[in-house]
Amino acid sequence: MSKSTRLERRWKEFAPSGWLARLGRETGFTKRKRKQTSTRFFWALVLGLVAEGARTFRGLARFFTATTGVGLTDSAVQERITPVAAEFMRRAYQGVVGRVWCRVGAELKGLLARFRDVSAFDSTVLRLRDFLKKKFPGSRTNHTKAAAKLHVVMSLKKAQVEQALLTAERVNDRKGVEVGPWAKARLLLFDLGYFSWALFGKIRNEGGYFISRMKSGCNGVVKKVRKGMRGPVGSIGRKFKECIPQGPVSDFDAEYGQGRKRLTLRTVCVYDPRTREEHWYLTNLPPSKFSPEEVAELYRLRWQVELLFLELKSELALDDLRSKREEVVRCFIYAALIALVLSRFLCAEAARWGRRDMGTMVPRIATKILRVMAAKLAEGILGHDLSALAATLERILETIAVHAIEPNPGRPGALRRRLRPGR
Repeated sequence: MSKSTRLERRWKEFAPSGWLARLGRETGFTKRKRKQTSTRFFWALVLGLVAEGARTFRGLARFFTATTGVGLTDSAVQERITPVAAEFMRRAYQGVVGRVWCRVGAELKGLLARFRDVSAFDSTVLRLRDFLKKKFPGSRTNHTKAAAKLHVVMSLKKAQVEQALLTAERVNDRKGVEVGPWAKARLLLFDLGYFSWALFGKIRNEGGYFISRMKSGCNGVVKKVRKGMRGPVGSIGRKFKECIPQGPVSDFDAEYGQGRKRLTLRTVCVYDPRTREEHWYLTNLPPSKFSPEEVAELYRLRWQVELLFLELKSELALDDLRSKREEVVRCFIYAALIALVLSRFLCAEAARWGRRDMGTMVPRIATKILRVMAAKLAEGILGHDLSALAATLERILETIAVHAIEPNPGRPGALRRRLRPGR
């Protein structure tokens, strides 16, 4: 089977027209024949937002007309973006993620190979128009009356959003986390916003692993000392802040919480000579397999979710939500998330195209290339020009395969460099 034939088959599996049409009927989005079918609406919204960069009805109408040859006004676009359309896009995002999940991702190596996946939890604030202050009340009303918070679980193996939840800014980060059987054999990374004894206990009960920064007010009772304390006799049974640390690294077990929330967790402290600061972590990683320095190095992987937010805001214009209608905001956010999945899908296909490992690719560069080629891609999809679509896809993959290669796998930000080979 040729490369082009394989590419055509995989592309049809990303978001098939029949599946989008059925989803449109199930959600009530498609009720009668229109210029904008569910398939055209899906691709016009996703690729139009990527190509245009400006989130306006007029820009989307121009994009639709230019790529399909079918005249459409901005008012017609505005009428189609309804709460039902927002639900259609939400369901479409979930379906797309499920369809391509097994087709993307780099092989985890070194210490990471001991986990099924590494997941980073975080949230980002999206500023909205003041008209939405009742639906999305902001926390800093002196300058931002309306703001949404996008909670995500990022898979570092797939380099994309695994779970997403949109709430008002005032909603606590912990309410955006649902830990279940999916956490088994995974490493979960948290910032202080998710700090919870109940959450740590649930992850452990589900068979997962976690690393979290420790709050300054924590002061557990020492149960076992491995390294860095005054000694087993003088430390056990005492609050660890009463003990005298020895050396730049501490590693011990301490009991935290009260009642049912009482937990005995491994506590690690690593001194950073560059900043002259101590970094404290709580984890349930086994000491026999992960040294304190490796625990600190693993936690640095959480920074990848910050880079993902930067990509969503800078490359996919997620920080440019100008509308005063809730359903429009939701449609645009889900369109941006779908565009991110599309970028990862194309990056994975480009790696196969160039016979490279996905771990050597830079997904953000693939997103930049998608932005440049989005209009041509839309012409092939929306104009039903299969030969033009195939040619555009081949050009996109060839460009990604050449330009989206990690130039220095050993640089600090590269996923492949992070951890030295397993012992």
